[in-house]
Amino acid sequence: MKHRHARKLAMALALSAATWSAAAAEPGPDDTGACLNGTGEDAIATCTRLVDSGTLQGRAFADIYVKRGATWFAMGRDDRAMEDYERAIALAPDHTGAVLGRANIYLAKAAYDLAIRDYDTVLRLDPNDIFALSYRGVAYQRKGDYERAIRDHDSAIELDPRHAASFYHRGVTYKFKGDIDRAIRDFDQAVALDPASVTTLISRGLTFLSKGTLDRALADFTQALRLDPRNTMALSSRADAHVEKGEYDLAIRDCDDALSIDPNNLSALAHRGDAYRRKGDYERAIADLDQAIRLQPDYTLAIVAHTEALNSRGWAHYVQGQYDRAIEDFSKAIQVNPKSSKVFISRGAVHALRREYDRAIEDLDEAIRLNPDDATAHLNRGFAHELKGEHDRAIEDCDRAIRLDPKNAEAFNTRGVAYQNKGLIERAIEDFDRALWLDPRNANARKNRSLAMKGNRP
Repeated sequence: MKHRHARKLAMALALSAATWSAAAAEPGPDDTGACLNGTGEDAIATCTRLVDSGTLQGRAFADIYVKRGATWFAMGRDDRAMEDYERAIALAPDHTGAVLGRANIYLAKAAYDLAIRDYDTVLRLDPNDIFALSYRGVAYQRKGDYERAIRDHDSAIELDPRHAASFYHRGVTYKFKGDIDRAIRDFDQAVALDPASVTTLISRGLTFLSKGTLDRALADFTQALRLDPRNTMALSSRADAHVEKGEYDLAIRDCDDALSIDPNNLSALAHRGDAYRRKGDYERAIADLDQAIRLQPDYTLAIVAHTEALNSRGWAHYVQGQYDRAIEDFSKAIQVNPKSSKVFISRGAVHALRREYDRAIEDLDEAIRLNPDDATAHLNRGFAHELKGEHDRAIEDCDRAIRLDPKNAEAFNTRGVAYQNKGLIERAIEDFDRALWLDPRNANARKNRSLAMKGNRP
């Protein structure tokens, strides 16, 4: 969303800069007014007639190029816009509208250093150009230089305390910096200055969502949709908030609406898939998430949700005794997301329960490689080693699991079993006692302690 919003504002800025510059030019023929005041294809046509006429020179000619460039940019024709800005700069190197327009294209193309160079030029020519200050701040923010970004936005706000866009962009910077409360304060100010800004409402809503303040997030997304009922970002964001509140049917309805507008909306597909997953409708979930990943194979939200859906369906198959189908789903999840330690733990657990101990240990080795601090992975590998008769290795893994999670009752129980099988009955009983102290309802620990007290093995 941030790129689309910045581009939208940059287009408006390019147009306003061109109009301001042209307003200073001497009045010309009818085509000049039609060019400078027109929009879209009509403006392009009249500006092009003026360019081709050969009647204009110097700064007046540069003004026409700036306006046509701004119009091309608004139409998404960045290369044509760049050509016109370059021509305008060649005619009038100090034309701030031309340099600003070129900077905005660099910003949209993520060429941040080039954008900053041009914003610097504008500010040398006019130190009080609020647009150059604000958008140089955006470029710094995109580069991760948050302090410089904030300084630029501070300066822009000092020049014009009612410049809503500067509050908005400073809020975005604070959010990326991790200062969520200051981000919200800036978004509040931006909304107070410009209540009709759908983008600011969505951004504030997403910030509330990141804090877990779900009702306020929903209020912002709903207000954005009152202003723009077909805004797919607002619809998919509200769906995300509904999912987090457990309101899965409302989330699905919002995603349905977003997808009726844009059938390939990645966010809506991912959130609807996640809602279906949490409802236990794994088939629909996987269908949506498959589609999202086909559209964008590296789409993180869809990959994570898809992995979770396959993992959940795998465990559903396991509960039903369908172990082959469980393994199949876990394997598919690993193909989708080979960096998910959670799925390797799941597949390893099922392999262990099927007495495929070497396969189980292999999966759990990989889970630990991916996340060395996952207590469950160490515990499950210890369990597999114990089932394989490798008591010492089981104890080592349980030791590690207990260091990572001292309140893990099952780790004490499994280590107790290993001690018991080694004939270390007193140590086994100590572990079973600890397991029961942590979890008095642990039936396995209670049974194992009873066996140990009788001198029997599990």
